[in-house]
Amino acid sequence: MPPKRHSKDKMNLVNKVVERMSWAEKALPSFFILGAQKAGTSSLFKYIAAHPSIDAPVDKEINFFTHDQLYSHGQNWYSQQFLVKRSLKGPHITFEATPEYLYYPFISERIFKMIPNPRFIVMLRNPVDRAFSAWNMYRKLHAGTEKDWLLSRIEICNQNVQDGLNWLLGQERFPSFEACIDYELERIEKNPESLEPSFIRRGFYDVQIENYFRFFDDSKFFFALDSELKGDRPELLNRITSFLNLSAFDFSTKSDSPKNVGQYTNGLDSKTHNRLEHLYDPHNFKLKQLIKRDIPW
Repeated sequence: MPPKRHSKDKMNLVNKVVERMSWAEKALPSFFILGAQKAGTSSLFKYIAAHPSIDAPVDKEINFFTHDQLYSHGQNWYSQQFLVKRSLKGPHITFEATPEYLYYPFISERIFKMIPNPRFIVMLRNPVDRAFSAWNMYRKLHAGTEKDWLLSRIEICNQNVQDGLNWLLGQERFPSFEACIDYELERIEKNPESLEPSFIRRGFYDVQIENYFRFFDDSKFFFALDSELKGDRPELLNRITSFLNLSAFDFSTKSDSPKNVGQYTNGLDSKTHNRLEHLYDPHNFKLKQLIKRDIPW
């Protein structure tokens, strides 16, 4: 009697189970999307996570290295925020995208001590536009239902962050963009250790990148402009996956719209725009030298 044969459907099911056999385990990030804030990090997080070898964390912004309270939980707690698959098709990697990691000056050393050889993706945007976009974001949060939630979240922040954010969000009427600029510049002069508000300083990209270069070789960094993400997105994403030593992927099949795109009632007036351009000029000049590429601002 000939051996009993599995049905075609059953064999396909067995093959599928074997092919996809995997298990989840704790891991540390292989790469970081460092920022900048309001430069497309939320969109990039969503797009890059579509790659079959990349497992995204549940939360885009874990803020482990940002807040002393979370950092004190240690490496084991941090690794529990990530689950990666091990499959017959090869290892998966994971990542996170907390914009504060680019700006806060102590983050680079903390990452280096725990993860000495990661890769970094840095999204850059015209710092004048970025500052105005960030102000609009906070203005919207102040006016909306999330204000109380945001104020409660400030309690976990370090003290040199709390004071500035409480000033910004605790007022009955949200301050104008120009008032925020003046307040921040005054804080820089009187209390340089204060990190918030940071509408202006988050655009000092050269200072932030130079800080990372103290601990990591520049070959570990991929710099992209927000305009590139809005342009030929699949081409940019595959340049990033090549940088991460991953196989190419057809990102063109993913049609997700950009995330967290702000809509402004009023634009930035020319006087304030020119003031900020003058402030950023020396930083932008140095940035070009650091990252060895041209930027359109």
